[in-house]
Parts: sequence; structure tokens; C-alpha cells
Amino acid sequence: MKEPAVADSPCLIGLDRVGQPTTWRALAIQDYLTPPIIVRVDVDQYTGKAGERIDVFVQDATCQRVKVTVLDPTQGGANALGAVVEEGEAQRAVEGQDFHWVYRTKTDFPNAQSGKPFRLLIEAEDLPGNIVTHTVDGEL
Repeated sequence: MKEPAVADSPCLIGLDRVGQPTTWRALAIQDYLTPPIIVRVDVDQYTGKAGERIDVFVQDATCQRVKVTVLDPTQGGANALGAVVEEGEAQRAVEGQDFHWVYRTKTDFPNAQSGKPFRLLIEAEDLPGNIVTHTVDGEL
């Protein structure tokens, strides 16, 4: 009787980074132990006006939620990140893809003027519940 080849095994789904066979279980454990990575936050289009776009790029195939908080670092005390201007959930740029998220601002930044500092607090959460936070400082 001929034994099935490794590639024919129903539990194997492919090869890992070093060329070894891997299973669904191994991938699930790896995802559980690995938090999402916020790769880039694009604020080029943000000038402090309502309706502007903030793009967030996340490296995680199971990212389920991206929350954006816009802060005014000139307010809120010396030890705080700043006063909250607004916060909300970003939406997937393309439905079904978990790496590119878009947040549309809802309110004008208070006393918005060129050169005024702002701070973004970005929070990404994946399917297993791993949460990572990233802070971005910029100027209007």
C-alpha cells in the first residue's frame, strides 16, 4: 500500500518561511501570538477640515478593527497626549481586504491654522483580539 505524499495530506496547507510544511493549526497559533503591525499612516490629505481622509496600512491578514483618535497636543495638560478632537472607526478601503483602512474626519480641528500640531492615536485589533497602538505627530 502506497503512503500519501506530504503534499497530499489534508491538514497541510503549504510551506512556511523556511520551506517546512505547515498546517491550519500552526497558522492559527501564529496569528494568535502575533499582534497586527501598523506599517504606515498617511496624513498627506489632512489639513484639519471635516471630511478629509486619513489612510492606515496594517500588516495583518485578520485585522478586524482600526480606530483613529485625533488629538490636540496643545490642550489637555503636560502629561497627557492631548485633548480629544474626535475619534471613530476607520473603514476598509476595499471590502474584504484587511490591510488598507480609511478614516474620514467628522469635525474641523479647533483653531486650525497652518503649522498647528496635531496628534493621531491609531489602534488596530486583529481577530484573536491582539491590539496595537501607534502615535503619529504632524502639523496642519
